[in-house]
Amino acid sequence: MMHRPKEFNSSEHYLLRSMFFVPGHVEKYLIKASQLNADALILDVEDAVPLHQKDDARMYIKKALHEGLFKGKQIIIRINELDEGMLLKDLDAVLHKDVLGIMPAKTYSKQDMAFFDEVLKQYEYKLGLEVGHFKLLPLIETLLSFENINDIANSTDRLIALAFGGEDYLKELGGKHGENDHTFDYPRTKIAIAAKAAGLQAIDTPYLDVHDIDGFEMREQKSKDLGFEGCLLIHPKQIELANNCFSPSDEEFAKASKIFESVKYAEEKGLSVALMDGVLIGPPMKKNAFKTLSKQSLINRK
Repeated sequence: MMHRPKEFNSSEHYLLRSMFFVPGHVEKYLIKASQLNADALILDVEDAVPLHQKDDARMYIKKALHEGLFKGKQIIIRINELDEGMLLKDLDAVLHKDVLGIMPAKTYSKQDMAFFDEVLKQYEYKLGLEVGHFKLLPLIETLLSFENINDIANSTDRLIALAFGGEDYLKELGGKHGENDHTFDYPRTKIAIAAKAAGLQAIDTPYLDVHDIDGFEMREQKSKDLGFEGCLLIHPKQIELANNCFSPSDEEFAKASKIFESVKYAEEKGLSVALMDGVLIGPPMKKNAFKTLSKQSLINRK
């Protein structure tokens, strides 16, 4: 098993507040999605695409990528699960230098991640790209993936996030959402801890009631409080809601800036400790402040 050092933070180079699913088999959806303000677009050849239209999805996505439709966008491809026997057809069609990474469905173990790592390496050789160019953002949605989540999270340097697939998780569990989605409390917490311990981002499951704005905001604020950095989305009206929720608030940014200035002052004066309003600034406060400022810098550059 690969163990990431605690300071490993390469995942923070990617802004993933809003990750919007786009069914690949409808060409007009791909064109419209290229104009959206989502941090990342997930071009789908899996669940959102009927079996008889998988080839259409591959064709339209390949055409869009080669025509530069998504230039400058963070593009993720959700591919079909390994057991479906479509992996090579998917990857042959959709891997392109403008693709950030792939989102494997139905992940089970670190062996799955090792397999994808090697396959992606072969495609990087084939396309003349640097090894590690393609990232991995697996869906944690099977019961076995939760049993193996720490091994999965530490399996390869290609990983930048763990994404929660809540509906498939409930289906395997034989459970229901329950009041206030309480059945998601445990898996969300487990994903957040495993992701953060491995230096990854945690991405929340989609909120399915696209008309329930208040419910969406309450649910994603709860996820943010747990340590999630963003969420999967199924409707364009959710994009700005997610961007707002998972951005630093004015208060968070002001506090982080004040901590940064206090630390800078202490270093310039040669002081052994930094204080803010008479309170010692410990390493966790400093780390969180710098992370907040880094995220705001990514947002400002978008």
